[in-house]
Amino acid sequence: MAKVLFFSASFISVFSFAQKQDSINKILEKQIKTIEIKANKKLIEMKTNKFVFNVEESGFAAGGNGIDILNITPGLQVNNEQISMIGKSGLGVMVDGRLLKLSGDELTSFLKNLKADDIKSIEVISNPSAKYSAEGNSGLVNVVMKKNKGDFWRLNVSNTFQQATKSQNTTSLNFNYKKNKISLYSGLSYNYGKYIGEEYSDVHYPLSFWNSTTNSTYTNNGLSAKLGLDYDINKNFQVGFFYTGSYSKPVTENNDYTKTTVNNIAENYDTYGLTDKKRNFNSFNLHAVNKLDSSGIVMNTDFDFFDYTDRSDRTFDAYLNSKPISTKSNINNSTQSIKNYSLNVDVEHPTKFTKLNYGGRLSFSDTSNELYADINAVGFSQNDLFKYKENTQALFLSAEKELGKKWSTELGLRWENTQLEGNSISLQEINKKNYSKLFPTFYLTFTPTKNHSLSFQYGKRIGRTGFSNLNPFRVYYSPFSYWEGNPNIMPSYTHNIELNFVYKGILQSVLSYQKTSDAFAGIVLLNSNDQTQKITQLNYADTESYGFRQTYVYNKKKWMKAYVTGYAGYQIANSKIAPLTPEKVEGTYLNFTLNSSFTLSKKTNAGFNFSHRLAAKSLDLVYNEPNTMLSLFFQTTLWDKLNMSVNINNLFREYVFNSTSERNGYPTSTHGYFDSRYIRLTLSYSFGGNINVKNRENKNLEEQNRTN
Repeated sequence: MAKVLFFSASFISVFSFAQKQDSINKILEKQIKTIEIKANKKLIEMKTNKFVFNVEESGFAAGGNGIDILNITPGLQVNNEQISMIGKSGLGVMVDGRLLKLSGDELTSFLKNLKADDIKSIEVISNPSAKYSAEGNSGLVNVVMKKNKGDFWRLNVSNTFQQATKSQNTTSLNFNYKKNKISLYSGLSYNYGKYIGEEYSDVHYPLSFWNSTTNSTYTNNGLSAKLGLDYDINKNFQVGFFYTGSYSKPVTENNDYTKTTVNNIAENYDTYGLTDKKRNFNSFNLHAVNKLDSSGIVMNTDFDFFDYTDRSDRTFDAYLNSKPISTKSNINNSTQSIKNYSLNVDVEHPTKFTKLNYGGRLSFSDTSNELYADINAVGFSQNDLFKYKENTQALFLSAEKELGKKWSTELGLRWENTQLEGNSISLQEINKKNYSKLFPTFYLTFTPTKNHSLSFQYGKRIGRTGFSNLNPFRVYYSPFSYWEGNPNIMPSYTHNIELNFVYKGILQSVLSYQKTSDAFAGIVLLNSNDQTQKITQLNYADTESYGFRQTYVYNKKKWMKAYVTGYAGYQIANSKIAPLTPEKVEGTYLNFTLNSSFTLSKKTNAGFNFSHRLAAKSLDLVYNEPNTMLSLFFQTTLWDKLNMSVNINNLFREYVFNSTSERNGYPTSTHGYFDSRYIRLTLSYSFGGNINVKNRENKNLEEQNRTN
């Protein structure tokens, strides 16, 4: 009996030990896999319809913001805080699938408030799938934020001081909380400061020469906020809301000095202007995610509303040879109000044969522009109310299929139907347009080994101009320069083809082709009779672009990470408005970037970002001079949770733009600098732990893109 008891006890002990050992082995195996996954994570990864730049693995732009990260992402460039894909035109920016392109200032402000340390990766989607709106000529960029699981709270306080010719300061407060079924996320940011702008232009008329210098001081004064709440009703049904808003009062002071020479007789025109703005932006999203059954069918429903108001009061005084041209100040006042409602339904439907994704969208936009102008200097006055309505209905269907272990494909089709109506009350002019278009997409990926990936992509896109550009109203900057909207501007259509090869995440080669019909942009038109410069939106050209991009990642040293990217291509623009512009502009472009980060200790790293662009002709019918940019950064952690970073930008004080062109047969040159050489100090402190923040895709932010 004793032997039996001993044997039983021994068996139980061995079994218990085996169970514990098995549990330990599973834990170790899980940890090893986690370590392996983390260790093998690549800087660049290729997916079916996008490539991913893993910011976590880069070490670049430490202590910076969203703008800094986009500027070092292969295939992207940031010029005067405007983001674009190299060799292409048009771009949409998302954060966790949420399209963020508002107006230029609103977008820049939002991205600057994103901490680089909170960004996980950048997804570059040159040919978006059918589920996304067809808006945006060249695709989308998705900024993926870091997410953490579990019940946590986190409070982050940061302050950024930037010194250029003038100084700016941004203070941000972010609080996130997750407990059981509730996730709360919020943020508040205030920015105040100034920066300068310098613009120079020369115009050669047949009988005269004009030389202008404009010095401007821009004052930022804005408050932005966000608040979101997600609630898990049960494991199959989640609901929530997300609000983001901003209020700002930017001010622009500009002095324009123009010297004209006619028959060796010089005259001097001076213009002193002041622009006061008030901007209000409110966006609200309601969403629900419903898992319909055990087969994996999921329905996403979003209702979105946004309201945007921009009031601008501009006055300027003009002088000829130090004498006033008019006895009263010149006035240009405007108020723009935009409202949009949208409903989006997106269904993910896996089947035995393929993964289906289908749904639809309804969007209703209403824009009102009240404008008043009294330009005594040129005897022009106008009082107008311009109303614009745009309604869009869309349906989409896509299917994704694995073709064995090495091949995968996705085929999609999106249909969009649009109704437009522009009504100028003072001109008693109504313009109506209706059009329906199909937008196909196709992707094919071949992965012969774990180290090789080859993909082919095709997509058709549409480009729509901003709402304000449709308003036939004049805004004067000086007696000789004004902007005027064009209600007859038509959308542009772009075909994108791309062949992408990635090897081991360290080598990426991209061949691309883009063809755009009815490309539009702001065109400067010159009048030799009265020497005025008119800026307006025109469908100016049909364009083609052939490009090649090569990226190499160096990761052989633990203490250093670096990558170099070269861009080369050939561009052709056939003008639709000749002889206002040259009939054809074509030529090559070539530039490269080098980014390097050095690990000085476990808590400290430093590095630089360098880029050089050779002289080239571009698709907007101008010739761009060479450009060299060098930026330095240093980042360290003090007292565990206090992060400090120092950035030095544009060390050589390069012009933001430096180009020559021909308009109406008259040669012109323009140069501009906007305080991009600066030193920036950022301090950030976090309390608590990380939190899992859920982000929603606001479905009407395509319209917000056009509030510029």
